[in-house]
Amino acid sequence: MEEWRTLGKELEERLRPATYPLAVTFLKGEEVPEGVRRPEEKFSLCQLFTLSRTHGWTMVLEPENSGCPALNSILGWPAEREMVIDFLQAAGYVKGKEAAEGLLRELENLGLEGIRRVVVSPLTRTKVVPEVVVIYGNSAQMMRLIQGAVCEQGRRIEVRMAGLMGSCGSVLRSYAEGKYDLAIPGTGDRVFAATQETEIVFTFPAFKLRPLLEGMKEQKLIKYPVPPRLLPPFFPGG
Repeated sequence: MEEWRTLGKELEERLRPATYPLAVTFLKGEEVPEGVRRPEEKFSLCQLFTLSRTHGWTMVLEPENSGCPALNSILGWPAEREMVIDFLQAAGYVKGKEAAEGLLRELENLGLEGIRRVVVSPLTRTKVVPEVVVIYGNSAQMMRLIQGAVCEQGRRIEVRMAGLMGSCGSVLRSYAEGKYDLAIPGTGDRVFAATQETEIVFTFPAFKLRPLLEGMKEQKLIKYPVPPRLLPPFFPGG
C-alpha cells in the first residue's frame, strides 16, 4: 500500500492538483477496509469523488446507498432502467428511445456485473489497492497528463463524451478497457457533485501510474505550472 501512496505523492508533486488524486477500487466480494465511511443518505459516485478529493475521506458506494439510477443500471444494481431511458429523452439529451438505449447500453456492455461495492480513497493515503486512478485538474494539467500518456504508449489517447455520466463513465471505461480516458464533467457532476467549470477529469488503470509518471519525466520542454518563455521560439532537436 505504501508504494501506491508514494507514487501518489510523486504525481501530486509533478501536477500540483487543487484536490487529491483518487484511488478507486471495485469489490466483488471482498470486505470493506476499516475506517471507510458509508453515506447515510443515497449518494452518487460523482458525489463520493468530490467528498474524497476535497475532504480526504475514504468512502464506499453500495447498492443500498447508491442514488444514481444510471450507475445502478450499468452495474446491475437495483434500478428503474426504463426511468433512466425516459429521463434521457425528457431532458433532451437524445431524441428517441433508441438513442437513449444506445447511450446507456454502451456502458452496460462493459461487463461490470458482479461489482458489489466501489471504494474511493485519496491516493496518497489510500486504504485500498487502487484499480483506477482519477485526477481532476485544469486544462494545462490535463495537457501534462496527456503528454505523459502519449509518451508512455506511443499514440494518441481516444475519448468518448456525451455531456452526461462524465466522471463515472470515464472511470468505468478505464477499469473495463484498461485505457487512459478523459472526460468533460457532465450535468450530474456539476449540479450534484459541485465540479467546477475549470475542472476536467482524467482516469486510467492504476497499473499505468508508474509508466505515466515516467512519460511525464521525459518531457524536456514543459512542466506545471507552465513557465512562459518570452523569447524567440526554441525547439529541442530542431
